[in-house]
Amino acid sequence: MYEILIVDDHTHLVDSLANGLPWEQMGISAVHKAYSGEEALELLQYHAVDLIVTDIQMAGMSGLELVSVVKDKWVKIKSVILTGHDEFQYAQEAIRQGISNYLLKPVSHEELEGTIRALIGDLQREGELLVNQQKLSYLFRESLPKLRESLLHELLGGKMPPFSMLRDKLKLYELSFHDLNPVLMLCMRIEEDFAGTDLYSVSLLEYALTNIADEIFSPRFDIWHCKDDYDYLVFLVRPKHPSETSKKEWMEEAERLARLVQYQIKRFLKIKVSLVMSNWSSFPDEVPAVYHNLLSLFTDYIGFQTESFFHDLQERRVEDIRPLSVLYAAPTFMQLLEVEQWNAAEEKIGNVFEDWRAGKQNERTCF
Repeated sequence: MYEILIVDDHTHLVDSLANGLPWEQMGISAVHKAYSGEEALELLQYHAVDLIVTDIQMAGMSGLELVSVVKDKWVKIKSVILTGHDEFQYAQEAIRQGISNYLLKPVSHEELEGTIRALIGDLQREGELLVNQQKLSYLFRESLPKLRESLLHELLGGKMPPFSMLRDKLKLYELSFHDLNPVLMLCMRIEEDFAGTDLYSVSLLEYALTNIADEIFSPRFDIWHCKDDYDYLVFLVRPKHPSETSKKEWMEEAERLARLVQYQIKRFLKIKVSLVMSNWSSFPDEVPAVYHNLLSLFTDYIGFQTESFFHDLQERRVEDIRPLSVLYAAPTFMQLLEVEQWNAAEEKIGNVFEDWRAGKQNERTCF
């Protein structure tokens, strides 16, 4: 239901309009009356008025002056001007100023009712549009965690969009990784067998794990995570204020917090995890290579050990940290097997061996 305000310095005209229309049937719950522009502004301070019907010529503040003030302070209110034939040029000016409609006096109740019903229809459509926009905004906010995870997952797999597009996505997803500052990567392996556990319980557990990491890192670091194709949890972290201290001290602090995450997960969730932490790398160019290197460190150094922590402090060139990059590029070998793409899987195996031979040849050349 809506509220309307009728304004005219002729009291009998105001009373006639206020009493002569089927307001409730039209969707109007309250009809307010004012006998001057100044009184109208006073009433607007205390009532949620949606529509104003005002005479154009009144003693003191004119209808045009009233509508101009209303437009500045209450932009959603729709206004109807009542005008005489000799004031038509003023009505034209009113339309240019954004007045919703004007009517020539004497105005019949039927004409005014039709005009107001049309404006109420406009208000309803605007309200529905606003509700839909709010719903879309709510749905977007609800989807943000998944959108962030999906974007990081794509970067890990080497799907690198143009940086301008990536920067826009990072801003849209409210991720503070768009200024090209170096990042650290953490890769977490859960040392538990969840073969008999339902998907909902596993999802809750993963949420708890990432929430612990977020709470520990977020006071001083920006943190961004996703789950990869091997069910590892991968985190990117970077200092919120890099200039506060040196890169060496930031790395030491990140390692301390990563070990604390490992400890708190075991303490509160009774779960063992292993962690591998990278050296500093540039974002976003080195993200796929660093990720593949962390995967290889799990294989080469941790293996089947549990509750391990390995910090890769060795400085490497990007070319040196791309172990069998073809193996990890999407679609992965396991994905191809799952959809029974045998030929593509066989071709991928051949490409992996070619990549391995090329790497060995480069090593001999460098040596």
